[in-house]
Amino acid sequence: MSVFTFDSRGAEPILRRITDNVATVIVDATDARYVAWFDVTENSGGTPSITVEILHATIPHYLGTGGTSWRAKAMSANQSVRFDQGYALPPGSQLRVTSNNGSGLVDVTGVSVSAT
Repeated sequence: MSVFTFDSRGAEPILRRITDNVATVIVDATDARYVAWFDVTENSGGTPSITVEILHATIPHYLGTGGTSWRAKAMSANQSVRFDQGYALPPGSQLRVTSNNGSGLVDVTGVSVSAT
């Protein structure tokens, strides 16, 4: 059940594979507001560490779910972590995921909605 409403321009899929060990932009809210719901999934039986953050005005804000902060946090083999709170991204921000393994062991899937 949602406790807020907003006008939107439609949903956009999030389908990214993390193939580098630097921060990868998942949703770029540089010029507009977005709301994102997504999963981060280990896809190869490895145990990479990931960081999930909203970068706003050069300041990282680390996301947490299930009582865990996902800042350089190790994933289990084949683990999937759901970020389903509807994360609001203000203009000038980016949703980013970083893996310590650049071999494509992490997928990010979900949906983002541009709010007007």
